[in-house]
Amino acid sequence: MARVKICRRTNCHVSIPYEQDNPYCELHKAMYRPKPEFEPKSSYERKRQQREYNANKRDKEANEFYHNKTWKHLSAGLKQQAMFTCVYCRSTSTTKGYLVVDHIIPRKIDKRKQLDKPATAKVTELQH
Repeated sequence: MARVKICRRTNCHVSIPYEQDNPYCELHKAMYRPKPEFEPKSSYERKRQQREYNANKRDKEANEFYHNKTWKHLSAGLKQQAMFTCVYCRSTSTTKGYLVVDHIIPRKIDKRKQLDKPATAKVTELQH
């Protein structure tokens, strides 16, 4: 007997072949939207985009803050404390540039807490 799966549409219990790429039955097949193929950017392209963002879009005060030694050391320490693991997807990465330390309380709201550890303890992967 061939493997089958159920149509992904809620309350539709029609069986379809397991090998079928479209997860919907014939009646609901128009609902299928395949995901575009993900292509990771090269490190050169990522660095170029970051330089452009820092130069043209990010405000100068924020750019200075994110490039000072104090923030870099705090950020590196928090990544190490989180064991280089994203808080959302639990993936681990020690590759430079894939993990980001975010402010839980944004800098624009309260700059006095921008270097407090509890206010900066969210480590996320760059794709999120």
